[in-house]
Amino acid sequence: TRPNVRSLESVRRSAADTQEPPEPAAPGPATPTPRRGAAGHTWEVVWHWQGNNADGPIATEDGKLLFANNDASNVMEMDPATGLARIVYEDVNTGGAVSRSKNGALFVLSAGVGAGVTQLEPQRKLLADTFRGEPLDCVGGTPNDISADARGGVYISVSGVGVFYANPQGVVSQYGNAVTGANGIILSPDERTLYVTNGPVVVAFDVQPDGSLTNQRDFGKLQGGTGGAGSAVDSEGRL
Repeated sequence: TRPNVRSLESVRRSAADTQEPPEPAAPGPATPTPRRGAAGHTWEVVWHWQGNNADGPIATEDGKLLFANNDASNVMEMDPATGLARIVYEDVNTGGAVSRSKNGALFVLSAGVGAGVTQLEPQRKLLADTFRGEPLDCVGGTPNDISADARGGVYISVSGVGVFYANPQGVVSQYGNAVTGANGIILSPDERTLYVTNGPVVVAFDVQPDGSLTNQRDFGKLQGGTGGAGSAVDSEGRL
């Protein structure tokens, strides 16, 4: 059942829009390092909307953002230059994340009943929604995030369960040991390493030519909060 959400006009700030979410907390003092960059950066709200929105965002080549809009079950594109967002894909069954492969294919993770991964571009089609012959829902947990590879496959994190890989044929396999806090998931630029947040720890895997994962290890420990909820790699390869 489609949730009862406000109209798209609520994307714009208006006098009647009084129930704004709290502003993000400013980051604490930071010591400049080669990895962190100069201190003094502050958070800036570039878009907002009531509800549980803007999940699993990725950047586009022209400087915009694509993200899954959970409450409205769509995928939206936001332009930081104008602060406005538009719907680009409807009916994505409570989308939880989007990911684009190096080959240009765009995928969305559906977290509603009947969870799975759907390719949206270049054509819309289901990639995977079963595991060992049963619905993906049956693995338990909550589908959180995805990272698409150049083979046509997609890595999936499911909190409370672990890490999965849907190969280009849609066959899903599970990997990892005790990665029950799996959430933010991202491939390295050379696609030889997969990083996954596991509660307060970032776990790394070696990626094999067929997409399978080996050599699980703790890559680093988060210095704030109790669990990572997303991952990204910038243009310089920094996680």
